Amino acid sequence: MAKHSPGPWRVDAIFGRLFLDICLDYEIPERGSPIPIASVFCGDLDEEIDPNSEELHEANANARLMMASPDLLAVCEAIHEFQKDYGEKACDPDGMPGNSLYRAKLIAIVHQARFAMARAKGQNS
Repeated sequence: MAKHSPGPWRVDAIFGRLFLDICLDYEIPERGSPIPIASVFCGDLDEEIDPNSEELHEANANARLMMASPDLLAVCEAIHEFQKDYGEKACDPDGMPGNSLYRAKLIAIVHQARFAMARAKGQNS
């Protein structure tokens, strides 16, 4: 399976006012910079973009979420690794301090992390 471009990523407007572009936030000397990964369309081709429009705010939010994807994936993977390392202890009521408070939360977070990792990697969830 192909891997995604490593982060960090950033939001830019290299293709003009109608797109917010998600780009690598580092240089690859042989490819130049900026290197676009994806674009978020944020306007109508025939109309001027209102900087206060809901569509532009939504496009910005979508672009930021896409930009944060490598970081979100890394957090999910870290949580998953934590669960693998401490899974038996976390499921034992005497295995971890404060277990009665955190066991249910940890289990729910691990399920959310597995789901997010599968989606980010393009796997069936």
